[in-house]
Amino acid sequence: MTKHRRRRKRTEQTLPPEPSAAERYLAFKKRQERKSTLLGRFEGGLNFELDDFQVSACEAVEAGRPVLVAAPTGAGKTIVGEFGIERALSLGKRAFYTTPIKALSNQKFADFCRKWGRDRVGLLTGDTVVNGDADVVVMTTEVLRNMLYQRHRALTGLGVVVLDEVHYLADRFRGPVWEEVILHTPEEVQIISISATVSNAEEFGKWLEEARGDCAVVVSEQRPIPLKQHMLVGDRLYDLYRRGSNRPNSALTDAVARSLERRPRVFPEDNMLTLAKHDLLPAIFFIFSRAGCDRAVSYCLRAKISITTPDQRRRLAQIVEDVEDRIPAEDHAVVGLDKWARALLSGYAAHHAGLLPALKEAVELAFSEGLLGAVFATETLALGINMPARSVVITQLRKWNGSDHVMLTPGQYTQLTGRAGRRGIDVVGHAVVPYQIGAEPAIVASLASKRTYPLISAFRPTYSMAVGLLEHMDLEAAKATMERSFAQFQSDLKARKNALKARSWKEQMDAAEGDLHCSRGDFKEYALARQELSRAQKSAAKALNRARHARTRQVILELDRGDVAQLKIGKRFRAALILSGAKHHGVPTLVALTDDAKIRHISADDVPSGIARVGHMKIPPSLTGRKPRDRKELASRLRHDGRAGKFKARREAEPELQNFDRLKRKIQNHPCNSCPRREEHYSKSRAWVRAKTEYERLLSKVNEQTGALTDRFAGVCAVLREFGYLSESEVTEQGRVLAGIYSEHDLLLAQCLKNDVFAGLSAANLAGAVSACIYETRTEAVTPLTHLPGQLRGALAKIEAQQARIERAEQANSLPPSEWSSAGLAGAIAAWANGASLTTTLDSTDKMPAGDFVRWAKILLDVLGQLRLVADPAIARKAQSAADLIRRGVVAWTEY
Repeated sequence: MTKHRRRRKRTEQTLPPEPSAAERYLAFKKRQERKSTLLGRFEGGLNFELDDFQVSACEAVEAGRPVLVAAPTGAGKTIVGEFGIERALSLGKRAFYTTPIKALSNQKFADFCRKWGRDRVGLLTGDTVVNGDADVVVMTTEVLRNMLYQRHRALTGLGVVVLDEVHYLADRFRGPVWEEVILHTPEEVQIISISATVSNAEEFGKWLEEARGDCAVVVSEQRPIPLKQHMLVGDRLYDLYRRGSNRPNSALTDAVARSLERRPRVFPEDNMLTLAKHDLLPAIFFIFSRAGCDRAVSYCLRAKISITTPDQRRRLAQIVEDVEDRIPAEDHAVVGLDKWARALLSGYAAHHAGLLPALKEAVELAFSEGLLGAVFATETLALGINMPARSVVITQLRKWNGSDHVMLTPGQYTQLTGRAGRRGIDVVGHAVVPYQIGAEPAIVASLASKRTYPLISAFRPTYSMAVGLLEHMDLEAAKATMERSFAQFQSDLKARKNALKARSWKEQMDAAEGDLHCSRGDFKEYALARQELSRAQKSAAKALNRARHARTRQVILELDRGDVAQLKIGKRFRAALILSGAKHHGVPTLVALTDDAKIRHISADDVPSGIARVGHMKIPPSLTGRKPRDRKELASRLRHDGRAGKFKARREAEPELQNFDRLKRKIQNHPCNSCPRREEHYSKSRAWVRAKTEYERLLSKVNEQTGALTDRFAGVCAVLREFGYLSESEVTEQGRVLAGIYSEHDLLLAQCLKNDVFAGLSAANLAGAVSACIYETRTEAVTPLTHLPGQLRGALAKIEAQQARIERAEQANSLPPSEWSSAGLAGAIAAWANGASLTTTLDSTDKMPAGDFVRWAKILLDVLGQLRLVADPAIARKAQSAADLIRRGVVAWTEY
């Protein structure tokens, strides 16, 4: 039997066997028995049969157990939450359904209104309240967290809480809210947690069992629609894998090898037309920047691409008209309505947070009706919103994580491609990655073949959380709450594993110690000194390499077409003519022709020895380097000018390695250094040194992991005592004010109330000042404040002083510093509150998109609503007035 056939046989053996007649009978009998139960009646009202994992989860729900369901996107896991609601209603109790984002809340609200009737369903999303006392209430998770801390009357009669997208608790900004809800929801309330497929679902389930009691964990990794993986090379589509194998397709790797001689094409209009040719539309193109999404739409418009039929255009024209009617004519230009409408009518659109909600909702509606062939979206579209497509295109494999461009994880890749394949429409879904530097077949295959997406807790104590806990329990009970968190549960697991490893290294250390005898002195001390020197030198060398890499990256960004650079390839220095400069987004990569007539793509990783500009050559625009004749001509000129001495290398000063004289003297002066058997002893000591190093490293980790959260909680309480929100462990009057503020910047807002920063401000200026306490800019630009009213400028200066006070207190108590908010939106918010048009308002910002302004205005409305409840009467009235001024026009629009 050939090797190929053996592999095929193994693949076939993995298929599930057909059930026997007896198994089919048992399954039938079980279905018949189920018909008389609540689950059976619920299933009877559906137009499809439940999958096995849905049945298992629903049976646990019917038994009243807490349930965790983890399954891929589109698998139908939310049906378990809906059955939980049905059960609660049958018991005469209420049901809360929480989601991480307002768009998903709006969508669920619409779905539930159709299912249970508008009279029985409510919606709470901070700025929107619809029928809040209904039997079934959809809300963002933060709203429920706030209710729990307030001991809200709405919790009376609550039977079930459904936490949709519970894997969101790994989010470093908002994740802690999910754990707060799980820990503080009353014990008698059933919790149903719905998650994407995660690799540590059992671990999460064990924690839920500790926190909530006997928890059923139901995991399904079966996609409802199979997914096929592809790559685009130029305008050719290739399967990623060989048929019947998990190895890369040889036709694909050959195409990639041929394309190395020319720059890979990754233009969206080309990709969209290629997908259309293969009948793979509609598609979602994930582009990890808003500007990139907008550029993709511009490229398609410039190429005059239209993929809509006359009937589709007529329906799209109605959608466009509805949007145009909602936006004042004078604001059409500032929101880019004309370009948006032209693209929508042509069958494609962008979707990101910078768009007005009305535009995003229209795109979602058009896509769900099958009117669009392509949506260019940021990764936020992968979260929850029901917009499946036939294909998903991941345009690049690196994304900005807030501090650096990092490679997608297998889990992120899986979540993004989970949108591919429409249940009931497509037989198979398609994931497509265009080939480019950094997206080679082997890399894509490694992402596509793994399903690791561990759920890592982001829980941490906040100031508002601390006073909220201490208002209802003593200090020891509050610390116990920290210890019950999933974060501490995971830390304890790691600590136990590390403690076992540490014990093993300690045994090895003790065994190796017997070999460390030297007649001249303490050889352990000598060995450790040499180890310290070696480690210090390696650390310094790494720092030097990092500095060199950063400098090389900067030089690459500065080089432009026609520049000549010197770089080292292998063992030889070569001259390289830059044909195309590097882009500032993603991994900066040059396209260059070296003096051996080869086209090369050069990033900082490709030239560890560095790169230097040595001259410039005039090259006509027609010379692209694609033709062999052009390459030979340019390479010949490069070599000729190099021999003629036209290129002069500009030597950059290299930072010097540190001098380690003190450590060297310590070693030289040690008695063991003169031992004739020194190196023999040192060779034997290495095992002991390594064991000691690992033992101490792991012991340190264990100490960090044990009680890390309670230590941080103690630091938070120390800051609260310093500012007067706690007296010992008792919550003060000001502390009760802080307990009613739920924001990333809770302490800053409380400090501003406490120190009369908002006193005497007009309603419009109060809105601007409060925005300066919560707004976080996407750039580091300093906003000039000279154009602002004097009253508002004074308040902003006081806010900055309070931020500095908080930072000093946090440093003194070994806490990570809170993120500073920005005054960059204060002027625009004040202008909007004073009645300015959207165009005038946005003109006063640093090119802020309309969608961002609306989003921050709605966050501001939520915070103003909180201040209205906790501030003194004068500020409370001003906060209400400010909210009334802000809630108009585009800010007031909501779907429900």
